[in-house]
Amino acid sequence: MKVVLAPTLAEELENAEEMYHELFPYCLCPPSVFFYIIRISNLRREASQALILEDDLTGLSQSATNLLSQLESFSVDDWAQPGSNNADWLAIGSAFKHAAAVYCIMSLQSLALLPNDAQTNQQLESHGDLLALHLKKVIGYQRTRRFASWPLTVAAVEAGYRGEARRKWVEDTCLEMARVLGTNCPLNLKAVMRKYWASGNPGWEECFYKPYAFMF
Repeated sequence: MKVVLAPTLAEELENAEEMYHELFPYCLCPPSVFFYIIRISNLRREASQALILEDDLTGLSQSATNLLSQLESFSVDDWAQPGSNNADWLAIGSAFKHAAAVYCIMSLQSLALLPNDAQTNQQLESHGDLLALHLKKVIGYQRTRRFASWPLTVAAVEAGYRGEARRKWVEDTCLEMARVLGTNCPLNLKAVMRKYWASGNPGWEECFYKPYAFMF
C-alpha cells in the first residue's frame, strides 16, 4: 500500500509561485489574492482534520481572523496596471479580491473558524455587494468578461443570502456568459445554484456538499 501525504502550505505556495506566471493569462487574479485563496483552502483542510480529531480550534480561528484582515487590506489600486486599460485592471482585481473575501468568510464560518455574528455577517454583506458591483463591470468589458468564472461562482453562492433580484442577475449573467463564450458550463452553474437557492439553506457547505467544477 502506498501512502501519499498532502503537501504542506509552504509546498503549495512554492508550487503556486512557480505556476502563477503560466496561470495568470487565463485568470487575471492578482497574485496576492491568488495566494490568499490557497491559504484559505489550506486552513479549511486543517480545520476539517481538527474537527475529526476533536482538536481545539482556537489557533486556527485566530489564523482565520488574521487572514481575512490581510485580504481586506490588499490594495487593488497599487496592483492595477496604469494606462488606458486601468479601469479593466481595477474591475477584475476588485472582483477577485471581494470574491476571495466572500469565500473566506462563508467557507470558514461553516467550519466555525469565523464567528457567525452581526459584525462578520455585515462584512460578508459588504463584500458581496462590492463583488456584484465590480463583477458587473468585469462582464461589461469585452476584454475581461471571459475571466469572470470564479468570481461569478462565488457571487452565486453568496446570493443564497439574497433576494430574487440578485439571483435573477446571476441567472441572466450565466445565460449571457454561455452565449458569449460558447460553452454550457455557465448553464451548469445556473442549474446547481437554482437547486441550492431553492433549498432555503444558504451556506458554503450547504451549496458544495459534493465536489463541483465550473470551468468556462
